[in-house]
Amino acid sequence: MTKRDESAPTDLVHVRSHSGHRRSYQDLFCQLLGLAPSTGSAWRAFPALVRSRKLLFATIDGEDLAFAAISLVRSLLGRKTTGIFLRPQSCFGSGWKSRVKHALYAALRRLPRTSVLTIVPFEIAPEYEKVATGWIYDPQLWDLHATGRLGRIEQTPLSKHLIQRANGRRIIAFLGLVRNSKGFGILADMLASSPNWSEEILLIVAGRVTEECDEDAKRLEADGAQIVNRFISDEELESLYLISDFIWCCYHPDYDQASGIFGRAVQLERTSLVRGGSYLARMTQAPFRLGPALTIDPDNALLRELCTPCDPAGENAGAHQFRLSSETLLSCVEAA
Repeated sequence: MTKRDESAPTDLVHVRSHSGHRRSYQDLFCQLLGLAPSTGSAWRAFPALVRSRKLLFATIDGEDLAFAAISLVRSLLGRKTTGIFLRPQSCFGSGWKSRVKHALYAALRRLPRTSVLTIVPFEIAPEYEKVATGWIYDPQLWDLHATGRLGRIEQTPLSKHLIQRANGRRIIAFLGLVRNSKGFGILADMLASSPNWSEEILLIVAGRVTEECDEDAKRLEADGAQIVNRFISDEELESLYLISDFIWCCYHPDYDQASGIFGRAVQLERTSLVRGGSYLARMTQAPFRLGPALTIDPDNALLRELCTPCDPAGENAGAHQFRLSSETLLSCVEAA
């Protein structure tokens, strides 16, 4: 059942569920654009979404056909529809599903009064211009700035405990769900090539450890890493950025996409460790200059890589991203 009060204003931001980043995106856009939340199946909410004066799908992914149908009806009625497409790379696979999806979004980008926005700049992935009308910066690159939370993050018992354990050593933090797609195996291998690494750095691994990473986690813990194998609250997660010198964002090549962990590191001005040639590495270079960041080679020892200079951030990056993204969203969502 769609969780929406029928008496609520008919300016809506819709998500199909609150899993992943969907809840944070919905909350942000409700606050930023003055919209009311709509949550659940878009098919079940079809009449309300069609009637809505302003409509933003905070994430299209997983509701492609419903978004297309609603956009078509609203276009015929003279109403705008905007959707944020998190994974446009799904349109460029070799299978028939990717080909169908590519055809669907190629048609949608030509539909009047319909905007499909990616969170990857076209300068980085020019092929996305074939399935989207525009792009914004990943909201997790500017949401703390937009909501005023940037200056209100405080230490937690967890961060206070871990800073004591560091005892003056530099801290590298691997944050969130621990899996090899996020480069945990790469991290373990790079540290294995750095004898006595725990004398110079404290590695914090904060998040649930998946089965595929269990053996590496146990080995790193035996070598001196602090493994916090449980759900980490938003408050705890944010506090760990405050005490860290480096944030691990050196992901596996198969996981080459936008990252909320990277976005938080940029906003909180912590140095991200990114893989050379990756999407995130390209975002740290001109013209975007998101940082500070350190581009590393997974084939080298980690302590050696930490000795190289980092790429500085552009000036007032968060304010710039917020301004550009909010202006784009407002122009797309504003009622016709």
